[in-house]
Amino acid sequence: MKMKATMLFGALAIVGAAHAQLTVSALSTFNGGTGWVQPLGTTAAPLSTASTGRGMAYNAATGNLYVVDRTVVQGGTPNNVWILNGSTGAVQTGINNGVFALPSSGVTTPVTGGTFLINKIGVSDDGKIYVTNLNTAVGAANPGKIYKWNSEASAIASTGPDALISLSTPNAMRLGDTIDVIGSGNNTRIVTGFNLAAGPAGYKVIEDNGSFTQTDVTITGIGNTEGRLGVGFLDANSVIIKAPSNNMRLTTFTPGNTAGTLVASPAVTSAGESASDFAVVNGVPILAMMDMNNSVVRFYDMTNASAPALMTVNGLPQGFTTTSGTLTGNGNATGEVKWGAISGSTATLYAMSSNQGLQAFTINVVPEPTSMIALGLGAVALIRRRRSAK
Repeated sequence: MKMKATMLFGALAIVGAAHAQLTVSALSTFNGGTGWVQPLGTTAAPLSTASTGRGMAYNAATGNLYVVDRTVVQGGTPNNVWILNGSTGAVQTGINNGVFALPSSGVTTPVTGGTFLINKIGVSDDGKIYVTNLNTAVGAANPGKIYKWNSEASAIASTGPDALISLSTPNAMRLGDTIDVIGSGNNTRIVTGFNLAAGPAGYKVIEDNGSFTQTDVTITGIGNTEGRLGVGFLDANSVIIKAPSNNMRLTTFTPGNTAGTLVASPAVTSAGESASDFAVVNGVPILAMMDMNNSVVRFYDMTNASAPALMTVNGLPQGFTTTSGTLTGNGNATGEVKWGAISGSTATLYAMSSNQGLQAFTINVVPEPTSMIALGLGAVALIRRRRSAK
């Protein structure tokens, strides 16, 4: 259902002050019940400790997870997109040795170029897969790229991407540190963050409508580098930016308009929080956000999207992590948070802070009574976790 961001904020704001309660635990089937696939070093699949694993996504059409890691795997090749079982975390070794095919020659659309050949990955509601390269200084000889596969089956074949989205953008722009995807079919919308050393910062919006219409959305009032990290959809016309050591930036845009709007700059719990993903679970609008320093995930009630409220987890206002021991540092503050399957009051969530492994959680959501009354009036029922962009 189409709804403009101004309608979203207004609808959420009337729900009331009471907040839902969460119980969070390790996904019981994930890596033997630990809820954590640990990184095993610089030559281990699928997660290294060399700051090379920065992208992760969930495919609702197949139930699989994808992890992008550029490390040269022992006895293999660099630049892999690993296919993991979303329930167990195990590499799907029976599918093309567990990786996407990324041919650099001999196909119609080779995977070539960029500061990093591949970096981030996103998936639409209907299972289309998008992989970015990273360019620290985009130019005519070094363009930004998003590779598209129409399905997982297409991605594991040997014929290369089904389409190439060449990102037209000003020279010297840094592009490809983030990607998020919303919608399905010809209503699929993609966002990737950008910045220029001297400004501006913001995000590029791409419509997968058959022609890949692109708009560079500049946000006035934020720092020059804030568009790099922590960029993702709240709904089809609103985007959250959260760079480490900065407040969250709640922004809106109109397709085709290069001037976006900074709606609010709310503070969050920790300066290290960056990667995030939004969902509505049991009628409660929730933003999951990870502290990139220590892999702790916190949950914010977005009832009032301009003033996110830290939610109670297992009876306390706190975050949650399945990691243990001493973690390798994540100096680049890269990684991902992605909601998985959602059914009624229960949801799965995945989180990956680079060098610190891949986590999987089970989330149970119980709304407060006042929230349930508002839901009965339809205040929050206007939005869904993933909706069409038009």
